[in-house]
Amino acid sequence: MADDASKRNDVRLALITASVIVGIGLLIASGLWLSLRATTGGALACRGKIVVGWRPDYVTRAKPGPFYEPRAPGCDYWVAYHDGQLLAIKTHLPGRTCTVDWKGSKNTFVCGADRIAWNELSTWPSAEVHAGPKNQGWQIDFGSG
Repeated sequence: MADDASKRNDVRLALITASVIVGIGLLIASGLWLSLRATTGGALACRGKIVVGWRPDYVTRAKPGPFYEPRAPGCDYWVAYHDGQLLAIKTHLPGRTCTVDWKGSKNTFVCGADRIAWNELSTWPSAEVHAGPKNQGWQIDFGSG
């Protein structure tokens, strides 16, 4: 009888040990997968329409002047409120290698040393969400990525 109890304890110990090892393995594999996605940009890629936040908050923050919103490489943008519209301004202009930047001291956007007029800026299409759980959200359409 003592041998049967000992065998049951051994089996129980083996099952618990195997479960712990499998659990740790899954935890490590998940961590590796997440870090791989983050470093390759896969988890951060901007594609399609994304609600980036609450529109009234963005308007309040952008009225004093544009601010930079880093999301991921290739889909970061400047948030600006101009002529009554909230804009998601791309950080790169088509056909140019410079980066669009806001110069508050000059009250203008620049690309390299050149001042950029509002009508020359490239923007991501954006809109306010008017229904559902994300009502009053600000949605930016990053296209097909």
